[in-house]
Formats: sequence, C-alpha cells, structure tokens
Amino acid sequence: MKSFRCKVIPVFVISLSTIFSIGVFSQTRAVDSLKSVLNQHDQDDTLKVRILNELSNQCKWVDFYASQRYAEQALKLSRALHFEKGIAIADYRLAHCYWALGDNDLAIERGLEAAEIAERKHFKSILGESYTILARSYIDQVGFAKAKEYLVPAEQIALQTKNWDLLSRVYNLSGVLLLVKDSNDSALMLYHKTLDIIKKDPSSKSLL
Repeated sequence: MKSFRCKVIPVFVISLSTIFSIGVFSQTRAVDSLKSVLNQHDQDDTLKVRILNELSNQCKWVDFYASQRYAEQALKLSRALHFEKGIAIADYRLAHCYWALGDNDLAIERGLEAAEIAERKHFKSILGESYTILARSYIDQVGFAKAKEYLVPAEQIALQTKNWDLLSRVYNLSGVLLLVKDSNDSALMLYHKTLDIIKKDPSSKSLL
C-alpha cells in the first residue's frame, strides 16, 4: 500500500533539537557498553535476548539498519527459546524499524503479533508500544480512523502505567494525526502537552 508521510513539521521540533542531540551522545555510550556486554556473553539465553533488544532500542534514530539487525537476532533467539516477552519486544522494535525504513505493511505485521502476545500475557507497556507503532504505520497509510483506534487505548495504558515517555509519544503522534486532518488548534494543544511531559520527566525524550 502506498505510504503517506506528513510534510508539516510540528512547531515544537526545533525547540527539541538540542535535547535530541544530547540523547544521541548518550545513546552512543550506551551502545558501546551493551556491545561489550554482548561480546562477553556466550550463552543463548533470555539475558542475551534482553541485551539484543536493548541494543535495538539504543540504535533507533541513530542507525535504523543496525536497530533492525539487533531486533531480528533477538526475535530469532526468542522464538528458539519460546520466550514470548522477548518475541513481543523484538516485534515492536522491528515494527518501528520497518516504519522508519518505509515498509508499513511489515511494520503492521510485526506490530500485530506483538499486540497479540501482549494482550494474551498482560504485558501492558508492550501493548502500549505495539498500539503506538500500529497507529504510526496506519497514519502513513492514510488509515486515520484505524490509527485513532490504537491511539486511544495506548493513551489509557500510558496513564495507567505512568509511562510518561510512552504518553509523550502518544500525544505527539495524536497531534500529527490531528494536523494532517487540518485540526491545527487541537494539534497544537497536544504538542504543548507533549512538551510539558518532556520538561517534567527527562526520560520522555523521544519525539516519536
């Protein structure tokens, strides 16, 4: 399906560029540390899965191809170990990479599997992340109604679990959805809510 990308840059992106630059430096240090741990860990166990998934997480926005490779390794090992939490996390990490690299069909496929596992096993934060990436991919495919169906429960999960990082991304993405539907004033309100969360909680640093 043809992909849609919003051409309008949210008004707060420039003000967050400094935060993002600092985050990239911190991510580079984290990646180097995790690589060192991975090189010293020979066992194919759930700990290795967690390291690979966190490497995928730290590489996003810096190198999506590297993030994808680590998530693929985590998914393959998780399946071999029947480690469902590892599978679900690797799935939504891969979905994020596929979205960033322009393949929304694969992003939705991986996001749906992550959501199915998270719903069945009651992994609330993973479910919130899965819904968020599904919403993001449907926005790109101009499936705005479907995107909203996922953003509403994602917001509820973020509030229930007090996951402010997730909530900031849900509000930002909801703002994008309103913006492409020409609801500019409502979008601006959500962008301000996003900024408020980021200012109050340093962990809420991701733009998307």
